[in-house]
Amino acid sequence: MKIIEKNNKKGITLIALVITIIVLLILAGVSIAMLTGDNSLLGNAQKTGPINNIGAVKDEVGLAYNKAMQEYYEEKYASKNGTNETFETKLETAINEITSKGKNHGCTIVYDKDAGKITITNGGYKVIGTVDTADDSAGISWGEMKETTGIDLDKVTLKLNIADDSTKTGTLTATLSNISGDITWTSSNTSIATVSGSNTTATVTGVATGETTITAKCTAKGKEYSSTCKVTVIEKKEPNYTGYYADTDGNPNTVEGIIFADLAHNGTGKWTDNDGNYSYSAVTSGLKEYYISKESYTDTKTGYGTKGVISAKEGTSGADRFYVMSLSDFDSSSHYWYYSAFSKMSDYSTYTSTAFGKGKENTEKMITKWNDAGYGDKNDNDMWNLIQAKYSEGWFVPSSGEWSAFGVMLQGKGLTTSNYSSDFGLQSWYWSSSQGNEYGAWIAGFSNGCMSNYGVRNTLYVRLASTF
Repeated sequence: MKIIEKNNKKGITLIALVITIIVLLILAGVSIAMLTGDNSLLGNAQKTGPINNIGAVKDEVGLAYNKAMQEYYEEKYASKNGTNETFETKLETAINEITSKGKNHGCTIVYDKDAGKITITNGGYKVIGTVDTADDSAGISWGEMKETTGIDLDKVTLKLNIADDSTKTGTLTATLSNISGDITWTSSNTSIATVSGSNTTATVTGVATGETTITAKCTAKGKEYSSTCKVTVIEKKEPNYTGYYADTDGNPNTVEGIIFADLAHNGTGKWTDNDGNYSYSAVTSGLKEYYISKESYTDTKTGYGTKGVISAKEGTSGADRFYVMSLSDFDSSSHYWYYSAFSKMSDYSTYTSTAFGKGKENTEKMITKWNDAGYGDKNDNDMWNLIQAKYSEGWFVPSSGEWSAFGVMLQGKGLTTSNYSSDFGLQSWYWSSSQGNEYGAWIAGFSNGCMSNYGVRNTLYVRLASTF
C-alpha cells in the first residue's frame, strides 16, 4: 500500500505577502522621512555640523578679541612707547591668525573694521557679531545663526536718543539672499520705538527709554525668513548751560565755549575734598569792550537753540576778562599727561602752578619741556604733543584752579556727581596743567566732585580753555 505523506511546511499566502510588502513600504517611508527633510536625522546632522563649527569659531574669535584687547591695553598703558596701532587693527591681525593656524573649523571669517562686524559662515549658515572697541568694551554681540539663504539686517543693535532730534531716529537696511519677496517690519514694543518700512529700508523712531526688538520678515519658497535688531532707546540731554556762550574767533554766530569766570567780579569757591580754596581777584581797569550778540545762534550739532553770545568788539585791547571752557573735549580719546615724566618731576613745586589764571603759562612751559624731552622720552600720545596746534590758536590746558572755578560755576547750575555726563556732557576725569608731585598731575573729577592727583603715565581725557 502506497502511503502518501502530507507536506507540513507552511507556504506564504498571497494576503500575507501583500501585508508584508505594505509593512515594508511603511517602514521605508518612515526611514526616508527620518533621514530627509529639515528635521530629519540627515537634515539635523547637516545643521549640527555647521552649528558646531560656527560655535567653535565664535569661541576662537572671542579668544582673539581678548588677546587683541590685552595687547592693546599693555601697549597703551604699560609700554614705555605706548602704541600707535588701533585696537581694530590688532583684532584684525588676531582674527586672521585663526585661519592661518587652522583653527577656523572650515568656516569663513570676515571682519569689516569700518562697519564693526564679524561674519562667520559654514555649510549654508552664518552668524554676525557686532564689535565693541571702546576702552570699557562690552566685547562682541552675536546675532542669531541664520541660513545664508534668507534675510539679513545691516545692524544687530541700534541705539537711539530721544533727547536729540538727530539721533532720535535710525535706519535699518535688509538684504535678501537667494530669495525674493516683500519685507514686513514690526516692533515688539511700539511704546519704546516704532518702525515704518519701505521694503528693504526701514526707519526706527524712539518713543520712550527702554529696549525693543525690530523684526524684518519675508515669506518666500513656502517658508518665512526673519532677522532681528535689538533697539535701545536712551534720553541723554546735551549740556544744559544757561550762562552766556562765548565767541572767541570774532564770529558771534558761532560758539566755541561757555564762560565760567568773569574777572570783572570777585569770585571764590571750593570744589575739592583734598585741596584748598581757589579764588580769582577782581580786575577793575583795562578791560576790553564786549557785547552780547542779539543774532540767532543755532548749533545743528548740539541743538542749543537761540542763545546770547558774548564777543569782543573789534579794535579793542586790554586785559583778558572772560575765561572760557570749550564746549567739547579735545578729541574722543584719552591721553597720557607725559608718560616719561613719572618720578622725574623734581621741580614740580615751582615749574607749574595750581592757581587760577596760570593754565596758559603752565601749558606753554610744559610744551617747551616736552619738546626738549625735559622729563624724558617723548611719546606721541602725550597730551603736550597733541594740543600744540590748538595752543597756537589760543587754547590751553586749564590749571587745577581754573578747573575748580569751572566746577563751582557748574554746581551753581545743578551739576552733581550723577548728572555730569547726561546733563553736562562731561567725562569722569580730565587732566589739568598743574603738576601735583614727582609722579603725577592734578585732575578734575566730575564723578566724585573733587580735584585729585594722578600718575602721569595713565590716560585721561583733555578739554581746553581760552580767554578773551
